[in-house]
Amino acid sequence: MTDIWATLKDFKETEEEKAQIEPLWISPMQGRKHTPETIEKMRETHRGKVISQEQRDYLSKLYKGKPKSAEMKKNLSEATKLWWKKRKEAKANGG
Repeated sequence: MTDIWATLKDFKETEEEKAQIEPLWISPMQGRKHTPETIEKMRETHRGKVISQEQRDYLSKLYKGKPKSAEMKKNLSEATKLWWKKRKEAKANGG
């Protein structure tokens, strides 16, 4: 009788073989969108949710001090400017 674990221990996959293997788990929502009804349900679930000061401090500490590249700063700046532009247009159009 052969020892399967000894065989698997020495097994090496090539990059081509790895590329052909499907992921073990694919999200059931992959390639889909939530319906407006589902979005409203999720919105109602989180409405009024209170985040404790301890959680706020933890998240603040987690994200502060991480270095940002010049490219990332530029992208953030452009995205923020675009967001504000769209917001002003929406308010001007009665939105």
